[in-house]
Amino acid sequence: MPPVYRSLEEIRLRKAQLRMQLRQDTSSMHGLTTTLFKKEETSYSPSQRFIGMMTKGATFVDGLILAYKLFNRFHGGTTAVRKSSGLFGLFGKKKKKKKR
Repeated sequence: MPPVYRSLEEIRLRKAQLRMQLRQDTSSMHGLTTTLFKKEETSYSPSQRFIGMMTKGATFVDGLILAYKLFNRFHGGTTAVRKSSGLFGLFGKKKKKKKR
């Protein structure tokens, strides 16, 4: 049920209350947003940075291999397991064309 206002003064009072709540919510949201996107201030050693890069690289390569396998499985590409396939099953033997 919507509130019932009997005078213009009640409307102005409610408007002022809502404006104050809005300012408080805006300031709290601004504070939360700045903490969310604040860059971490850490000092990693060079070896820790190298290990992190290697981990990210391995994860990226693993994702590429997974995407390749899923694409071939669901889009009618090569079969998942092939005997006599090439390097790690990624490159299969090409079919020879028959001469007519």
